[in-house]
Amino acid sequence: MARVCQLTDDLKYYLCMEPVDMRKQFQGLQGIVNEEFGRYLTQDEAFIFIGKTVSIQPLFWRFEQ
Repeated sequence: MARVCQLTDDLKYYLCMEPVDMRKQFQGLQGIVNEEFGRYLTQDEAFIFIGKTVSIQPLFWRFEQ
């Protein structure tokens, strides 16, 4: 069964247009957010990465109280 990502109005979405090595995992992708986008992970932003083999990985910070 495929996973579905639902877009919501409470997040701003950024798409990385260059394929990324998904072996970077969370910390490596966070480094790309900092270096390439000049952004830091916040609760109201989501970053979407496309892998070299066409896999897609969303990266966002969700703080639950």
